[in-house]
Amino acid sequence: MTRQTTFIEDTLELWGERFPFYLEHQQIGLGAAGPADFYYMPTSPLRKKRPKQKISNFHSCLEHFRCVAQLGGHGNDWDQQRDHLLASSYELVRTDKGGSAHIP
Repeated sequence: MTRQTTFIEDTLELWGERFPFYLEHQQIGLGAAGPADFYYMPTSPLRKKRPKQKISNFHSCLEHFRCVAQLGGHGNDWDQQRDHLLASSYELVRTDKGGSAHIP
């Protein structure tokens, strides 16, 4: 079975806010079980400073996280705020795949 990638751009709406996402889809063979649809968010655009896709999954993920915390009543929770801050600072080092990023 030849794998063909389909590119999907769509928007998730939550609590009146819209979060655009970029996904990829492939149909993969599972042997005797037959084919299965496989959807995934590619991680390489999350690491690159200038993703090729016009949609920034990085910022959509951060804002979706913030919205879910608000909906759950944890918007002012210190742990949630700390986690959001740490996740957003990933943008400073995201070109590095390891834990030893150098910030000039």
